[in-house]
Amino acid sequence: MKRIVVFFFGLLLVLGMVLPAMATVIDYTLTNMGGNNWEYDYTVSNNTLGNPLEDFLVYFPDVISSDNFSYTLNSAIVPTGWTGALAQPSAIDLGGYYEASGGSIADGGSLSGFGVQFAYTGSDLLGSQYFEVYDTAFNLVDSGQTTLGGAPVPEPATITLLVLGLAGLGLSRKKSNKII
Repeated sequence: MKRIVVFFFGLLLVLGMVLPAMATVIDYTLTNMGGNNWEYDYTVSNNTLGNPLEDFLVYFPDVISSDNFSYTLNSAIVPTGWTGALAQPSAIDLGGYYEASGGSIADGGSLSGFGVQFAYTGSDLLGSQYFEVYDTAFNLVDSGQTTLGGAPVPEPATITLLVLGLAGLGLSRKKSNKII
């Protein structure tokens, strides 16, 4: 009985580490277009939502004070078949966002060509942004942080985890044989 429990615990542990942590990945690149003009370009990957990805929002930081609206969103860039929208920061503690909707990225698919051009006069460093993914009924289905394009996402190697799990089971079996 103990062997069965240890086996299933080890199996669940290995499977839990192997399963993907996020269904949606949005990679970004950030380019200074000259002066205070910037552009975020996004590549969106639908890794395991199980359904097509059809609507997502990328948020810009909250505005700290009414005297310093440090960015102005100028234009939304979207691939053919998609609709882009921008919402400017409208109040203190309410940042703006970029939305792309109306297209479709199949489960397991990826699409680039999303982006936003904006003017930025703030002093904080620009970087990763919070995003949300919605289904066609506007239910939140995923969220996360954008990642710098080209930056590797650490994922455990399946074979390594399998070997570690089997080694752990072997050691537990060896230990139980010595007790007897």
